[in-house]
Amino acid sequence: MSDRELDAGPDNTSNLFGLPRSYRYGVGEGSAGFNAWREVATHEMVSDWIVEDGHGGGRSATAVVLRDWIDSRWDCGAMDVAVSAKGVVDQLLGVTQRMRACGLVHFDVHLDNILTTGQNLIVSDFGLAAAAHFQLDDAERRFLATHVDHDVAYCAAELANAILGKTMAFPHARARNAWLRDLPRADTLGEGAGPLSDIVRRLAPTAALINDHYWHLHGGHLETPFPSGALAATLDVMV
Repeated sequence: MSDRELDAGPDNTSNLFGLPRSYRYGVGEGSAGFNAWREVATHEMVSDWIVEDGHGGGRSATAVVLRDWIDSRWDCGAMDVAVSAKGVVDQLLGVTQRMRACGLVHFDVHLDNILTTGQNLIVSDFGLAAAAHFQLDDAERRFLATHVDHDVAYCAAELANAILGKTMAFPHARARNAWLRDLPRADTLGEGAGPLSDIVRRLAPTAALINDHYWHLHGGHLETPFPSGALAATLDVMV
């Protein structure tokens, strides 16, 4: 923890270092957390949710990274994979919708930041998170308001990309992104994902928008507008 954060104290959840809003995407050189006390405050917030939901104080459980767990399930047979994938999709979308309803945006919910016990999912690493009750300036507050659907959409893209990485062979990410973009307009295109085709079709419109957005960001266009309106329309169907 830096001297500036220590001097500010645990009640301070402001953007102490004056970092640009685009750092929230975790893209580009120097992208980092905005304030360690924000991460602490987020951990306290989600811990309170767990206790309020009656899940606190249970027995300890072994958890693994969700991406690794998905890899391990791939050897269990097509139907087992389909059942497991549907459970992961439903639970992960439910978790991100809960965060959204409580005014929290994680901004970094890739599959390596999600843990699983095999039954329950656990979101970790809140270094880029922001919540509506934090000490936000006007620009940050506007940014947060336009990104309320970021996490659920980002999870849809992560899951769709992971499934396609296992079931289909694309020469590069651009080809995969184009395939997802075309899927809603195709009759049989999605069948390449086998028993997971229905899941991919469900996620594809949202995943395509997020993939395209992050493609622009990684290309250096950090001021690319977030497609909040288009995402809202796809999420109405997806969830």
